[in-house]
Amino acid sequence: MTEIERINYLIEVFACGNAKQFADKCSIRPDSLSRVRNGKGSPSHFFPHILKALPDVRREWLYNGEGRALHSEAQKDILTAKIDTLTEEVRKLSELVQKCLKTP
Repeated sequence: MTEIERINYLIEVFACGNAKQFADKCSIRPDSLSRVRNGKGSPSHFFPHILKALPDVRREWLYNGEGRALHSEAQKDILTAKIDTLTEEVRKLSELVQKCLKTP
């Protein structure tokens, strides 16, 4: 996994794919993050900011791509939160479907 792929992975995990939200969380300028994601800069410039803002990210993985991305407890907590969010979305969509089916 390249440095950019690792940053993209973290954007997905910590900000549900929202790069601006991730940039804000890590005190990174969104336009700078965008340039780096488009191959016009060094992603490693952001690594200290990311590690400071997201202590659950493993340094070795971020810098070298070695091992797991997150400390095991963090991974569990993030996955649990995502499951809870998705469960709530499914519930809301089910309710919407039921309303649509009942509407003449």
